[in-house]
Amino acid sequence: MRGGIYNLNDLTSETKELIKGLQIAETQLKIHKDTFKLLSIGRNSLTNQLRENLKIYE
Repeated sequence: MRGGIYNLNDLTSETKELIKGLQIAETQLKIHKDTFKLLSIGRNSLTNQLRENLKIYE
């Protein structure tokens, strides 16, 4: 943190667990961001398809 370099072996077990928790949280955030992007792309595709299909009713 704050640009410091720490020896993992010197850290307490509590600190190591906090680091693991942060790593897991970061991974989960990335997974959910990727999922959100995919859902947005799919929604946009469905919207465009619906728009095209509704043109015959104009």
